[in-house]
Amino acid sequence: MPDAITNVVFDMGNVLMGWTPFAFALNYANTEGEARAVADSIFDSAEWPLVDAGAISEPTMLAIAKSRLPEHLHGVLEQTYASYHDLQPVMWATNRLAFALHDAGARLYILSNAGERFRGIAPRIPIFGLCEGVLVSAFEHVMKPDVAIYELFCARFGLAPEECVFVDDSPKNCAGASRAGMRAIRFEGNVDTLRAELAGLGVPGAADYHAPRDADEPFELPAEAKAGVPKVMAKLLAEAGRREPNDPRPVPGHEPLLAVEGPDLGWNL
Repeated sequence: MPDAITNVVFDMGNVLMGWTPFAFALNYANTEGEARAVADSIFDSAEWPLVDAGAISEPTMLAIAKSRLPEHLHGVLEQTYASYHDLQPVMWATNRLAFALHDAGARLYILSNAGERFRGIAPRIPIFGLCEGVLVSAFEHVMKPDVAIYELFCARFGLAPEECVFVDDSPKNCAGASRAGMRAIRFEGNVDTLRAELAGLGVPGAADYHAPRDADEPFELPAEAKAGVPKVMAKLLAEAGRREPNDPRPVPGHEPLLAVEGPDLGWNL
């Protein structure tokens, strides 16, 4: 039997934190139609993945999004984007499982396709302060499902891919992890199914975990998780952009590649 896997790598959106763009916009729009238009112009746009990749700046993406909308919705767009990271719902049941794995000896990590605004979302992720390492696409200019990001992740944290299990809601991202040599589990919303799959891989704590009836309800975070947030954040920002462990040199071009100036949407390269 293969050795038990002790490194559990979580995606963020739709695994640890909910992702509900329409609901974000509905907080500020007057109608559902307006909310849909605003959400689509930001989160379902061709530019959104470029923000996650660190290829364009947030102001560039917002300027392009505004160009698609009537002027009376520009304020709604700005409010939605400024606050969405505070509106993402915590997926408490998944985080509760992750705490149990950690308490049993598993090592937790996060590998997320996210923009620079991740630093505002991170403190709200319950397990963030317990993570051994966090890698964010925009800081590295590479995204899932590119095999390169999984290889970078393993190099950054000194892990062998076969020692890791990756949990993501995207089939493409899971396929990328598998190509990189990781075990991958697609999370489709059922935490007990996830628990069973992790138990099958020998992840500590998974076989013995029994979710309480209130698993989806908020709970008080342990002191260790709270105290760890600034430490994990400092480590994330210190390591961002490095291609080798302990390499003090940032990757050239770590800043977004494209920025827009003025209302004419003229590109600066």
